[in-house]
Amino acid sequence: MTDVIESVAFRCPHCKRVYLSKRGAVIHAEQCFFNPERRSCFTCKPTGDQQDILRFCANGVDMSLYWCSVCGDEIDYYEGACEKHPNAKPLNGLRVQCDKWEVPA
Repeated sequence: MTDVIESVAFRCPHCKRVYLSKRGAVIHAEQCFFNPERRSCFTCKPTGDQQDILRFCANGVDMSLYWCSVCGDEIDYYEGACEKHPNAKPLNGLRVQCDKWEVPA
């Protein structure tokens, strides 16, 4: 019989991703798109009819633009385009720190 090794894992409370280190789980949880504090599309209360789901969200945000993955500002498509967060990656089709974000019911 093969011996197995028991280990402790840490899970994100928002998306259930699992990490072997507590530090990794904490860092992820703070940046998780499912964390309501990030005000991302995944935690927004959808409103109205989505006429063009590929271009605009229900709140009228143009999803064809690129957004900073940290502050949510509109940026160019290349990495390092955000002056405030040069290490941030550009997001397309998803926004964080959205000013039109609404609390889910």
